[in-house]
Amino acid sequence: DGSDVSKEMAVEMWRQAIEFSNKLSGYLEENNISMLVPVNIASNPGNFAIMLAIIMVTEAFGTFVISSNHDYYWEGGKPADQKNAGEEPGVRDHFFRNCENRSFFRLFESMYPWNGKRWLQVSINTRQSETLVRKFGFPEEKTFELGTSISDDFFVDALPGYVYSVRERMNYIISDGYSRIRPVAIIDHLNDLTDWMQHQVPVAIGSRSGLSLDLRKPTTLYCLQPTRVVERKRIEMDIEMLQSLVLHEPFRKEFEAYRAYQLVLHVTGPTPIEHEDDLRSVLTAYRKLCESIPEDMAERIFLVFSVGNEYHRSFEENGFDRLHIEDIYHLATGILFPSETEGRGLPILESSAGGIPIICSRYYPEEVFAEVVGENLPDEEQIKYLLFPENGYDAKFLDKVMDMMLRPDKMLEWKEHNKEAVKNRYSTATIRKKFKEFFK
Repeated sequence: DGSDVSKEMAVEMWRQAIEFSNKLSGYLEENNISMLVPVNIASNPGNFAIMLAIIMVTEAFGTFVISSNHDYYWEGGKPADQKNAGEEPGVRDHFFRNCENRSFFRLFESMYPWNGKRWLQVSINTRQSETLVRKFGFPEEKTFELGTSISDDFFVDALPGYVYSVRERMNYIISDGYSRIRPVAIIDHLNDLTDWMQHQVPVAIGSRSGLSLDLRKPTTLYCLQPTRVVERKRIEMDIEMLQSLVLHEPFRKEFEAYRAYQLVLHVTGPTPIEHEDDLRSVLTAYRKLCESIPEDMAERIFLVFSVGNEYHRSFEENGFDRLHIEDIYHLATGILFPSETEGRGLPILESSAGGIPIICSRYYPEEVFAEVVGENLPDEEQIKYLLFPENGYDAKFLDKVMDMMLRPDKMLEWKEHNKEAVKNRYSTATIRKKFKEFFK
C-alpha cells in the first residue's frame, strides 16, 4: 500500500478499464443494446479492468445486467492472518495476497460481485446465492441460480464409426499431423518439462522411447480427465487408481494375455504456468506406475496431453471437421474426475449427457456435488456414478472399473439412465424457462 509498484498497477488498471469502457460503450450505443449478460466476469478477479469498465458503462447507461457467476474468489480462500494453526492452504488463497493494500482491496471487494440497482446475480449453486444474501447483503429477490445447460449436441448415439472418427482426429492432433503417434519417454519429458511449459504442445508420453500409440483402435482403453492440470483436480489419483487396476489380478490376466490392449490416460486442458509443480507430480506418479509393473505391460500404458487443442492444420487436407467439446468426451471409455473442490462439476453432467460412465470424487462443497448428481431428486433424475475411494482401491471397486473398461455392454442401462436424467434437468428448454424468469 502506497508503494511505487502499487501506484503503477493502479494507473495501468485504470488505463485498461478506460480503453475497454470506450469500446464497450460505443458498441452498446451503436447496436442499441440495453442488457448485458457477462459470464464469469464478476466472479473471476483476473478480469479486474474489464469488470471495472462494465460497472462504469452499465451504471452510466442504465443498462440491465444479468451477471452469471461461477467460482467466487472467497470460495476455498482466505487471508493468511485468518487461518487457524495447522490449517491447510485453500485453493483460492492467492486472491488474498494483497489484501493488506486496503485502498485497493476495498474497491476489489465492492466489485466482486457488483450490487448494482439494475443487476441480477445468477450463481451456479444455491450455496453461493445464500452466501451473497446472508454475508454480503444482496437482495434475495435479485439473486438466482442457473446451474448450466447441456447442448443437444452431447446427446448423440456414440456408434463405433463416430467414436473412430473422433479418435482419428485426436490422433492427428497428438501426432502433429501424422497417422501414428510416437510417444516421448517419460524421463525425457521430465527433463525438458520447464521448456515444454513455455510452449505447450500436444504430447503423448510412454515408459520409454521407441514406442507407438494408435488412439483409433477399439482395443485402446481410453480414460479421459476433461480438466486443466491444477492441484485441486488431483490427477495423480487417476494414475494411482490405474496402477491398482493393472495390479488387480483379474484385469492383469486379461491385459497381459491380450497384447492388443493399450491403456491411455488423456488430460485435455493446459497447465497454467504457475502449476508446473502440479504437472511434475502427475508425471512422477506415471513414472512410478511404469516402474511398479513388468516392462511389457508398462510399454502399453500412455499419458496424453492435448492442452486444449481441438484442431490441427492437417484436418483440411484429410477432410476432417474440427472437434468440439461434445466430441472430446466420446473419445473415452470412461471419464475420471477426482476433483477436490468444484463450483459446479460440469464433467459429471457432460459425460452423463454423452452416455460415458464417470468415476468422480465427492468434492467440496458436498452440497454442490449432491445438487449436481441429484441426490434428493426422484430416481429417474439422479445421475449414476462410481465414487473415487479416498483410502485405497478394494477388489469390489476395481471389478467395477474393469467392467467399465473391458465390458462396456454391462454399462448400457447406466448410460441410458444418465442421458435421460440430464435431459430432464439441463435441457435447452430448461434454460429458456430460467431466462424468462430473469427477464420478468
